[in-house]
Amino acid sequence: MIKFFRHIRKDLMEKNKTGKYLKYAIGEIILVVIGILIALQINNWNEDKKEQVVEKKILRELLIDLEISKRDLENDIKVNKRYQITAEALKEHLHFKKAYHDSIEEMLISSSSITQFTPRTTGYQNLNSVGFSIISNDSLRKQISNVFENYFEHAKLRGREFNKTENATEDLTPYLTKHFKVDFDSEYDSNNSSYQYTTHKIKIRDYQELLNEKHLVLIIQKSIYDRASKLITYISTLKKINQVSGMIEQELKRLEND
Repeated sequence: MIKFFRHIRKDLMEKNKTGKYLKYAIGEIILVVIGILIALQINNWNEDKKEQVVEKKILRELLIDLEISKRDLENDIKVNKRYQITAEALKEHLHFKKAYHDSIEEMLISSSSITQFTPRTTGYQNLNSVGFSIISNDSLRKQISNVFENYFEHAKLRGREFNKTENATEDLTPYLTKHFKVDFDSEYDSNNSSYQYTTHKIKIRDYQELLNEKHLVLIIQKSIYDRASKLITYISTLKKINQVSGMIEQELKRLEND
């Protein structure tokens, strides 16, 4: 092709057709520029496609993060609601100094237990490595950052490993240590399907002495307030997970149709 153009230029020069040669030269330059622009456009299109492949991969990984975190959070909510009900019943029982029954020990242990939310962040870490600009949707990019950096971090900090002031375990363990003992005359069989074991039961040393603890009911009430506050955070985070997951699913559909 290049030889063909050279032949035309040479022919025009030899025939002294300067005007036609200039027009031809301009036309050839225009064709070269158009060719370069087309090549650049194709290159840009290829780069955009490559980035889109990475974007879709990251979005799918983020969906997995959110789904696993959602299941963890749903379980924490379920468990904390159950502990909340138990703590309310225990508070009433101790306040009105009702007679001892053999579920009191379990109620105290449940009331003192709290959970730890541990979100999955593998996809989000990959997004950090690749760069946030890979997410082409500005609104979605902000929402993803919000749920992982704000909602997840806040929910995580409400758990037993990080929060020592609103922590039923920290508050009630001194009472359990003071008033509980190992009952070597009775055995405890685990009902856990994944691991069965047998040990001894925990028993209250002196129930009347436990009832006379001045601040125990107050501490249980504090744990109820604290747990309710945690549940508000967890439920809010769960709603945010559902919202952002829906946005990611919609974005993936859009990218697939492009």
